[in-house]
Amino acid sequence: MRTKRITGVLAALAMAVATGVAVSVTPASAAGGCAGRIIDHQDLTAINGPYVGQFVGRVNLYWDGTYNCVVFTKAGGPYYGVPTPMGVLIENEAGEFRQDPTERTFYSYYAGPAKVNGVGQSIRWTAKLLDSSDTVIAHYEQDFYH
Repeated sequence: MRTKRITGVLAALAMAVATGVAVSVTPASAAGGCAGRIIDHQDLTAINGPYVGQFVGRVNLYWDGTYNCVVFTKAGGPYYGVPTPMGVLIENEAGEFRQDPTERTFYSYYAGPAKVNGVGQSIRWTAKLLDSSDTVIAHYEQDFYH
């Protein structure tokens, strides 16, 4: 049953990133939104497109004693400051999940925050960066843990 739930959640994130709104934010505001401290992170490099192997950003997982929160920030590299579809998703073992965006959105600097209650629960988190033709440029998924 969890496999169906996870598949549905991933499909929702893919659909959100694939359906279209333009948003531009400043890099300074990327640090906002998640309280607490960074407890995990993953640097992402391009896996497709003309910049394969180049660093494109970092996804950070935060913990504030009650909530886990995730933000994916473009950091340097060829996509920094360039509006592209990107998104994050976080889910706890109870099945509560949040994603940003909820529809296809072009971000210049970051996607998120998205947070769920994490008290006594493992969580799963995902980040994805696409190009304007919806080719996956970078993707990360951490299965349930923490």
